[in-house]
Amino acid sequence: MPSLDFNIKPLEQKEVGDFFFGRRSELDFLLNQITKSHGGKAFAISGRRGAGKSTLINKLIKELKDKEENYLIVKVDVPKEFDEFFLLKRILRAVCEGATKETNVQESNDLLIDVCVKLKRLDYQTTQVNEVGKEEAVIKAVKGSVNAVFAQVGGDRSVADSKIEKTIKEIQLLDYDLERVQAALQELLKKLGQVFEGIVIIVDETDKSNYVEAVKTLDNIKPLFWLENCYYVFVGSQEFHEDYLSGIKTGKKTLLDSLFTRIVYLHPFSKDDLVRVLKLRIGKEVDKEKNEIMETIATLSKGNPRDAMRYCDLLVGECGSIENANLDDLQRVIQYTFPHFPPGNLNHFIPISLYLSELIADTMDPVIESCAVSIVSHILELKPRSEMRGGSEVFSCDKKTIEEAIAGDPSKRYGFSRTEFETALAFLNELGLVTRDSEDKNITLTLLDDPILSKYERMFEHVIR
Repeated sequence: MPSLDFNIKPLEQKEVGDFFFGRRSELDFLLNQITKSHGGKAFAISGRRGAGKSTLINKLIKELKDKEENYLIVKVDVPKEFDEFFLLKRILRAVCEGATKETNVQESNDLLIDVCVKLKRLDYQTTQVNEVGKEEAVIKAVKGSVNAVFAQVGGDRSVADSKIEKTIKEIQLLDYDLERVQAALQELLKKLGQVFEGIVIIVDETDKSNYVEAVKTLDNIKPLFWLENCYYVFVGSQEFHEDYLSGIKTGKKTLLDSLFTRIVYLHPFSKDDLVRVLKLRIGKEVDKEKNEIMETIATLSKGNPRDAMRYCDLLVGECGSIENANLDDLQRVIQYTFPHFPPGNLNHFIPISLYLSELIADTMDPVIESCAVSIVSHILELKPRSEMRGGSEVFSCDKKTIEEAIAGDPSKRYGFSRTEFETALAFLNELGLVTRDSEDKNITLTLLDDPILSKYERMFEHVIR
């Protein structure tokens, strides 16, 4: 197997404005909430990693900037671990830096000075100097910042200098604490809300953080969410959506109810939609075999567009182009991508994926479909005892063994949850492929001898025959 470079991007990279698929309703909802209300709202965008949350955010930013109204849009990233003090300082810095680049702030002496003072206080808050030295350092730094802007847009520097000193004298030049940062940010947002149509603050990467701690942190700063003309958008994990649904089912209120105006959940793409995304990305129609490759990638990706793109990129890196690729090439890419999987299982995945695709409806949840394919593939990999019944080959195995492989340690196997495993098992039971014994200890797989299966007979010959 040749070495594959995970950093290559052989497929054409389209601008976000040109390549946006399947999330229009979510985008329109956010645009309407921001452009047709008076602020005081916070939203969470929830979904699996790779579901398209960042793509949606980038498209939202682009369309807001294209509007005639003037919005101040800032975007901040947070590390894996953060608290409210860190988050507020990060937002305050982003708002200050973003505001100094806007014409309506540059043309207002008072507002520009206020923004620069707050920004430089952040720069100098950890400087190890006495208060007199710090005050002089901040005055000098703020003058430099303001005068640099004035050099571009014009303005009375002598007036600015006197106002800078007066403004700084009125502010305690002590290190910021949580209360002061929150007060400074709130004051600034109120002022900026008078000169902008709206202030949109996007906090990305919260999906990498511990969910419980992230929600507690946001709850501690939620008074800022209610400011007029301010809109917060947090990019969160799948757990935001799951916790919200859990609250609905149990009838119990959660912190989410008081935090967000709405949680915008990005559902996994259906397999058909994901195949269309891949074709759009490639920019051309494909033949039957290439379509089977796309369908297998879609199933393997569990409805996740980022993963699907990644498999396509790797496949093109392996073969030079999609036109040169075949199912054997995809087999090698999958094996390289999942080195911890038993090689035999990967031999099963492609034909089983194509086989089940023709048995099920297009509306099937792609995560459950992928889990079902993995269950059947893993049963075949174990090579359990089998027998022929009425022309069909029947395999029996221990349910616990399969469950631990499919829904056990996600770092070592397939990464499905126990709930997804049980749902997929029930789905396979409805298809007549898998049955359980009365004690729910053993499961039996029956591969039907029918025309659908015979279509993939060549691939199955070296798999189960």
